[in-house]
Amino acid sequence: MVEPLLPATTYMDVVSEGTINADGMEQTVISKEDNKYPFILGAWLDLSKMEAADTIVLREYVKVKKDGTMAKYDEQSYSGVQPNPALFITSKPSVYGLKITLQQTAGALRPFDYIVFRQQSAIDRGAIIFTS
Repeated sequence: MVEPLLPATTYMDVVSEGTINADGMEQTVISKEDNKYPFILGAWLDLSKMEAADTIVLREYVKVKKDGTMAKYDEQSYSGVQPNPALFITSKPSVYGLKITLQQTAGALRPFDYIVFRQQSAIDRGAIIFTS
C-alpha cells in the first residue's frame, strides 16, 4: 500500500522584497490573504539608516476567520540609531491572512529595505511524497 508521508517536506520562497520609503503614514510591508493552505511568514527589516531623532512603529495583523478582518496582533516602536539594525520579524503561521506595516512617526523620512519569506508544505504546491 502506498500512503502519503505527512508532514510533507516544506519549501521556502521569497514573496516580497524591496524598499519602503517612509511617508509618515502606516505603509504595508506585506499583506498576504486568502491562501488555500496554511503558511508561515517571516521578514527581515534593515533599520541601519535610522538616526537619533527617528522613530518607527511596526505593526502585525492576522486574520483568523476566512471572511474576517485583519486584527492587530502586535505593535513595536523603535527609536534612534539601532545598535543591531537587522531586525527579524518573527515567523507567524496563518491560513487566512497576515499583514506587516511600518510607520515612521518622527525624524527625517527614511528608506527601509526588507525581504519577506513564506514557508509552506510541498503538498501545498501539488507535490505529494509517497512511501512504499
